[in-house]
Amino acid sequence: MVGAAVGAAMAVMFVQILAPLFTIAPASLTVPAGELGLLATLVLGGMGLSVVLAARSLRRLNPVELLREE
Repeated sequence: MVGAAVGAAMAVMFVQILAPLFTIAPASLTVPAGELGLLATLVLGGMGLSVVLAARSLRRLNPVELLREE
């Protein structure tokens, strides 16, 4: 929540600061919904893949044998 609030505040600030540098001034902030959806899908997919791979490798381990080794 804090990161989203700080990010939104910085976005507004950067638009105000950088607006004079562009030939066409932005009318308002735009949210690229398609790109954000793709990013969220890729992040969740990567997280899911890492969970599956970690669970598969942990399934092969025997906790009793690991504790005996230490």
